[in-house]
Amino acid sequence: MTEKPAGAIFEGLGMFGAARAAAAPLSLHAEGLPEAHLYYSIGGEDVALLTRFKRRIRARKPGIYVDIGGALPIRWSNTYIFYCYGWSGVAIDANPTRAPEWARLRPRDRFVAAAAGEGAARAYLFAHPTNGGMHQISLDPALPGPEFVLAGTVPMRRLDDVLAESFPGGASIQFFSIDVEGSELGVLRSNDWERWRPEVIMMECHDFRFDDPRAAPTVAFLMDQGYRLTAKVGANVMMEDTRAAGGA
Repeated sequence: MTEKPAGAIFEGLGMFGAARAAAAPLSLHAEGLPEAHLYYSIGGEDVALLTRFKRRIRARKPGIYVDIGGALPIRWSNTYIFYCYGWSGVAIDANPTRAPEWARLRPRDRFVAAAAGEGAARAYLFAHPTNGGMHQISLDPALPGPEFVLAGTVPMRRLDDVLAESFPGGASIQFFSIDVEGSELGVLRSNDWERWRPEVIMMECHDFRFDDPRAAPTVAFLMDQGYRLTAKVGANVMMEDTRAAGGA
């Protein structure tokens, strides 16, 4: 059986890269690579979603996603692997500098440079100096922490308005991915849950507790909309619509 250094394999595949492989050295059998699972998300959230939609993917039936707080088009993405399978959708992110990268790498997707939520027409955008995925949105101009800087103001749009504009004839949406650094409840409240009802929601939820799921306001909100908790993946919860047929 052929064995190769992980660094060479990862670098060739464009996965972890030599630097990361060197930090955690291991050897891989080339024959085993077809059994490996490729993922782009931080904690394997996209793998959980792929498992949920495996029958649809095997049937080569592209679906639709909405990536709220999508940030980067490939790195740390819960939706990029679906794009590779021919899916497409809408990415909503408050950082307008991401638009050219999305247009270049994911031309089938529509990128909306706005904060999703309810309330004022404009919100404050706070940037983290080293972590591009930690931009925060607030209606309050006060800094959310000493490590943040005010990057300016951005438009705030209701989620249901963005979806109506993106899908004027309506659409069957397979899943929402929501990661907006603590502003998730505002996003949820800005949607029309009768008109825009995804089969699955993958949502960041740091305050989730297994012993009391409803202690997390976002989870309680979605339960009240008819969604049930089906998985906890990294810092995310996965919830499914009880009205939808499973596994499609």
